Amino acid sequence: MHIKMAHIRSNSLPSINHPTILRIKEELRKLKGFEVSQTAEAILIALESLKDLYTYVDDLLCLSLTQQALIHHRREKWVDEMLNGSVQLMDLCSSARGALSSMKEHMQALQSGLRRRRVGGPSIKCEIRSYFLYRKKAEKDLNKSLSTLKKISNGCSSSPLLNENNNASMVFEVLREVMRKGTAACEGEDGDVNLVQRVDASLSTLCGHDSSKDDDAKVSQAQKRMVELEGSIERIDGGLECLFRQLIQTRVVFLNNISL
Repeated sequence: MHIKMAHIRSNSLPSINHPTILRIKEELRKLKGFEVSQTAEAILIALESLKDLYTYVDDLLCLSLTQQALIHHRREKWVDEMLNGSVQLMDLCSSARGALSSMKEHMQALQSGLRRRRVGGPSIKCEIRSYFLYRKKAEKDLNKSLSTLKKISNGCSSSPLLNENNNASMVFEVLREVMRKGTAACEGEDGDVNLVQRVDASLSTLCGHDSSKDDDAKVSQAQKRMVELEGSIERIDGGLECLFRQLIQTRVVFLNNISL
């Protein structure tokens, strides 16, 4: 069907009381408390909520009124910023998965080393330090990517839609807030903070003392904590994979809308 662009106005956007808009706002509300809680369980809940959030965004983008408005404004800067931000968020999600996978591999190598070598020996100390160095580098790389994404999401230019009516303003703000919450969720994707700290404490103890009669107990404790952390990493990675697939789907829907 031919769409006459001159007759498309922002007041044709879905109402702020549209069920899809209300569902998105509810998911955003639930995500507000995420940034202060970084246990594995909280991260998994947040990732699932974020995936649901983008599912509702798909529903919003599929509404004919939204499609018409996006076609009308598709050449504006804020549309490009949204698309760029979605790519950055997918990249960050992928980077987080890669970092978690490498962290898991380092822990498995370290567990193997603990089973074979004498605690306090140079080989074990070297492997533990290598693990800490990797952790530090991975955290630095992820923080750099996250900083870039934050600049994009916080620096999105205002859309002319915001000056036309409240319904249009709500739709734009909802889309921008969704991207911001995606950024916030990624801040916690380095695993269960409490478990990471406990593993660090156990490894630091092994690295900083000579062989003693309580080595077996300390090694056992370190291995147990690493197994627990490994389980958390696997669950978070699964959540990230589901989110990544949903991000791709949402981007495809968005691109299809502005290409009509």
